[in-house]
Amino acid sequence: MLAEYKQNPQAVAQASGLSDDEIQAVISGDVSPLKSVSGGNSIRGFMVVYANMK
Repeated sequence: MLAEYKQNPQAVAQASGLSDDEIQAVISGDVSPLKSVSGGNSIRGFMVVYANMK
């Protein structure tokens, strides 16, 4: 799914059931819209590192 997200994040977010406002908040990468769509609840950011170990 990561490859699909990299290619078209909006389509993956829509397929996952996010609303248009939620999609724009996620894609923007800005904390303010994320807080807004989460109802002002506290949010935490996480960085995920993927290593293809072959």
